[in-house]
Amino acid sequence: MESAAAGSQPKEVPSVNSKTTASGYSANAAWSGRMAEMAASAPERALAGPVLLVETSGPREITLGKPGLYEVLVRNIGRGAGNRVRVTIALPIWAEVVEQIPANGTVDVTKDGPTQNVVWMIEQIDPQKEERLRLKLVPRESKPIELAVQYTLLAPVNETKIEVREPKLAIRVEGPAQALFGRAELYRLEIANTGTGEADNVVLSLLPLGTGQKTPAKQNLGSIPAGEKRVVEVELLPRQTGDLQIQMEVTADGGIRSQLEHVVTVIRPALEVVVEGPALQFVNQDDRYHIIVRNPGTAPAENVRIQVTCPESVEPDLMALKGGKAVGDVLEWVLTLLPPGKEEVIEIPCHFAGTGNVRLLVQATAEGNLTAQGEYLTQIQAVADLALRVEDPPRPVPVGKDGLYQVIIENRGSKAATDVRVVGFFSEGIEPVAAKGVPHKIVPGQVVFEPISKIGPGEKIVLEIQARAQKAGNHVFRAELRCPSSDIRLAAEETTRYYDAMLAERPKDAGTNLR
Repeated sequence: MESAAAGSQPKEVPSVNSKTTASGYSANAAWSGRMAEMAASAPERALAGPVLLVETSGPREITLGKPGLYEVLVRNIGRGAGNRVRVTIALPIWAEVVEQIPANGTVDVTKDGPTQNVVWMIEQIDPQKEERLRLKLVPRESKPIELAVQYTLLAPVNETKIEVREPKLAIRVEGPAQALFGRAELYRLEIANTGTGEADNVVLSLLPLGTGQKTPAKQNLGSIPAGEKRVVEVELLPRQTGDLQIQMEVTADGGIRSQLEHVVTVIRPALEVVVEGPALQFVNQDDRYHIIVRNPGTAPAENVRIQVTCPESVEPDLMALKGGKAVGDVLEWVLTLLPPGKEEVIEIPCHFAGTGNVRLLVQATAEGNLTAQGEYLTQIQAVADLALRVEDPPRPVPVGKDGLYQVIIENRGSKAATDVRVVGFFSEGIEPVAAKGVPHKIVPGQVVFEPISKIGPGEKIVLEIQARAQKAGNHVFRAELRCPSSDIRLAAEETTRYYDAMLAERPKDAGTNLR
């Protein structure tokens, strides 16, 4: 400090005047004095944004070359935040700024000719908050100092929030994944509005693909508010097997659209009948038929009824039937269920009683108008079955005595044997002497019978021949039968012992002549 000499003039003391201005929106006007009170009593709408009040404080006079401490206060008395606040303090170039201390923000000092600017940048001042800047000034000339303070801030944005509501449609299907051919199934279609806005003029379209239908069936569902749904029940009557693809689409005003493709597998049972049996059989013989009923479909066949019609010449053995019964002239079996890919085998033992071509008929039916037929043709023939047997004397026969031979012919078949020819042959040393049964002719060593015109089924004919041996020993008799009409050839023979009765009566000590 310099001391003044006696009688000397005192130094000039610079005076400090402050002036505050504001730029920007009118709502950000400068306030001084009682204006703060007026702002406090202003309508609420006027204070909706940021309202800044800038005040400066410090000594009114300072000594040349001596520092003076000043404070700039920025207060936001509005209801909105002030963003990017710029406070500019203009000073003459000779007022040296030796210190600037902001409570918040940044300070920069720039020079522009005879003036200098202290620029204080504050990023944000919240409502009912304030910020302070301390300045220390040293005047270098004895002139009044005018603190010209002005501020600007980022203009507040008037935002209006408009909520956009959007409808969204979704389709869900409830119903069986499989449907039986020809049987109606009920499906439940749920159309839901999962969006936030109401869907207007909602239309449901259904189109089964691959069925020949070209125009979809449509149903107007009206409006569906957000979060609500509509339920539509649809009856499906499948008329084709395999995968049935149903295309579903729901639309609404405003281009709202949702699609869904639902696949239903249509299954169907089927029946197939196969009959196995003898292609050729003979009268009075026993045999059996096999009936095979299959389900080559994709669904179970329910209440399968199998009916077999036998011709008159075929007599089934009812006691040997398994699971079946006679219903009038028809044999019947009933199956509650025949699964897909499975089969049922039925065996019918029978007796063939007549001749001709006979046809076994089989019919199988099941629910759903299922039906299948099968048949089998058997040729039944009647044949002559001749048996030939020879009976010779039961004990040895003396030489010179007649021995009785029987030729027994029996027809075991079902058809008469005609033109049956029989010849009897004797070995050397024995000759036939008589015969009976049918007309005949005796020649050396043989008996030739005339052809027998007919031997009926089950009939037996016995021919008798008497023969006489001329020498002792074993003698053979052979009978031969031939039936050209039935292509039958038979033969039978027996050996008979003949002995010399004279030799048998000799004493034990009689000699024997040997050659």
